[in-house]
Amino acid sequence: MASLPETTERLDPDPRIDRTLRHSIRDGVYFSAMMGTAENYFSAFAVFLKASTAQIGILASLPPLLASFMQVISAWLGRRLGKRKEIIVGGALLQAASLIPLMLVPVWYPDTALPLVIVFAVVYFIGPNLGSPQWGSMMGELVRENRRGRFFALRTRLSSLANFAALGGAGLLLHLFADAQMTYWGFVTIFSLASALRLASAWHLWQMYDPPGHVAAIETAWYHGLWTMWKASGLLPFTMFFACMQMSVAIASPYFALYMLRDLEFSYLAFMFNTAASVCIQFLTLNRWGRVSDLFGNRLILATTGLIIPIMPALWLLSTNYYYLLVVQAVSGLVWAGFTLSAGNTVYDLTPSERRVT
Repeated sequence: MASLPETTERLDPDPRIDRTLRHSIRDGVYFSAMMGTAENYFSAFAVFLKASTAQIGILASLPPLLASFMQVISAWLGRRLGKRKEIIVGGALLQAASLIPLMLVPVWYPDTALPLVIVFAVVYFIGPNLGSPQWGSMMGELVRENRRGRFFALRTRLSSLANFAALGGAGLLLHLFADAQMTYWGFVTIFSLASALRLASAWHLWQMYDPPGHVAAIETAWYHGLWTMWKASGLLPFTMFFACMQMSVAIASPYFALYMLRDLEFSYLAFMFNTAASVCIQFLTLNRWGRVSDLFGNRLILATTGLIIPIMPALWLLSTNYYYLLVVQAVSGLVWAGFTLSAGNTVYDLTPSERRVT
């Protein structure tokens, strides 16, 4: 994986920044491989532990919600410490460590396994939320504005490939362990691999150059000028649009894995192929989306994909045919690739680096 970015053109004229951006790409590759190996199978793990529908919903929604408040802590730490890279790496190490107790609680405390899995899932999501404001602040200074679309498309495309490969490998491992009547040890194996991948990601984060400048700290008091800054920058309508979109998606998203594994009785292999269809299409189309973003801007992509995304869950109601659902997932991957890339770039476009975390 680490050799993938070597085939690309020079990422920046400054050799130090060029080297840093290559480490950033490798970090993204290992981080996405971790997600493909662990995060995509959290719901499957809960189904294996015989979680109820409500518990599946809590596992999918509560940890990211609670962990998101760590972004405020990250801003406070940034102001207190005056550092970015240390906070980012610390969050990555915390996430890697959280997977160990998460996979072992069914053995340690079988009677309360599901509540404890949810607790450690919260810790798992705290890690990246602790680092994300600092990472966004740092990358905003490292990547030149006229290269953002192509750079982040390249990074996301390679990350999607890693996610796809890890998702497939983890699904195959689970399938083999399930055939051997050792499903739990299959989850232990893939979660252990995920922890190791996140450690590799943390190492590449540590190798990055953190240019001197603004750390991600709240520069404007909430009671003084914040509202004016939001309205003047155009960030307020974008934030409301993005938040409403994410909230709407979150109503249905926790239950797709449950629907496939329990109601449609997919094997782990079938579940993996269905999930991987979306990731595969993202990998194949992200470079195109990046060029469209650089040529025509992000607003057009946001408007187009934002109109299509609400339709996607409804398509699952039309048929339970496995191949039909593969096509639906592929189309979903195409649309989400454009939406995610353009939304991320819009944040960089609308906010100066010193106000980005605010």
